[in-house]
Amino acid sequence: MALAAVAGPARADGPCPAAEPCIVVRAHGITEQTFVVDPTLLGQIGDVTNAQYTTYTGRGGVRDDPYVAKGASVEAVLRQFHLDASATRVTASAGPSARQTLLDQTELGGGAYAGGLAPVFFSDSPQFIRFARPMRNGTDANYRDVWSGDSDAPVYLDVYTSGRVLHPVVKASATSTEAGRQVGFSVGFVGYHPAGLSYAWTFGDGTSSAAAAPRHAWKSGGSSYSVNLTVRGADDAAGSADPVVVRVGKAPKPKATHHQSGTGSGGSHQPVTGPSSGAGTGPGSATGSGTGATGTPTPSASPVPTPTPSPSPRPHRPRAVAGERVQGVLLVADAAPQSAAQVPRAEVSARRAAAARAAGAQGWDRRLLWVLLVPGLLLVGVVGQSRWIARRLPVPAWRK
Repeated sequence: MALAAVAGPARADGPCPAAEPCIVVRAHGITEQTFVVDPTLLGQIGDVTNAQYTTYTGRGGVRDDPYVAKGASVEAVLRQFHLDASATRVTASAGPSARQTLLDQTELGGGAYAGGLAPVFFSDSPQFIRFARPMRNGTDANYRDVWSGDSDAPVYLDVYTSGRVLHPVVKASATSTEAGRQVGFSVGFVGYHPAGLSYAWTFGDGTSSAAAAPRHAWKSGGSSYSVNLTVRGADDAAGSADPVVVRVGKAPKPKATHHQSGTGSGGSHQPVTGPSSGAGTGPGSATGSGTGATGTPTPSASPVPTPTPSPSPRPHRPRAVAGERVQGVLLVADAAPQSAAQVPRAEVSARRAAAARAAGAQGWDRRLLWVLLVPGLLLVGVVGQSRWIARRLPVPAWRK
């Protein structure tokens, strides 16, 4: 059964029949043709039945989705229009601004995928047409190639009969960043790539770029964004890179800035010298209460001078004096004297007491000297006096 353009009333907003979705097949190259496929015919082709597809989420997990009860492979759709043999590549998408799935000629059938699965169109709801590409290997992030068209809207299958498939590879300067910080991207190619390429970048936040090596910053954090790239050449070559997932965290909170604000009295009084907090100004001596504006002087009064706080006095360390014992050592000399204004009263009293103790010690030394000296002098005198007396006495007879 061949698929042909569906007859019936055309929709005002697109090529599909009224009140239902469709597949728009567009051939590019030698022959420019467009075919509109009714979704009910996809089940009639029925080359894909009761097939369980798996989807790699890109974060280390694989889920069983979708399940295709009956659908039509991309190769079977192209075969109906005799485009399967001449197609060098195809792109499937839900619209011009949507993500495109690129398939080269070897990926149209089931030979490139495990389990004999093939890229497939199917419909599990009357309002939608869905598309699924099987995983190429165990870490193939095919979640970007499992999608659904809009309600009662067309999906597109573009067939190219010329040009080569390009294989770009995206590199990011960082895969984890903060909101507001730029990340740079560059692209390389595996194999053939012509000159004069055009670039179409999407960053997952609704923004895009046509630069060859763009830089991008995400405004909001706390999410992961998928960066996609599609390149095209003047020779009708095209290719899409595997997505790069960038984790964007929240920007750090700015440090709080403390501003001083004053509250003052609502009354008026004479300006005074000294620290104040928003004091009111003006003649009079009455004082009111209230909240004054910060930093707004009254024109009729002179500003209240704010004194400069004097530096805190350095802690005073008592100086040792002569005659005082410090840790068992008797000090014999004092350091440079201090003025009376610099010495606290308690320290003066302590010094006087120490001097008195030293003077008392010296007095005891003098007293001990006299105690020893006087008896000695007396003894010398006694001895001398005895000799003097002895010379004046008559010599005994027994000594003659």
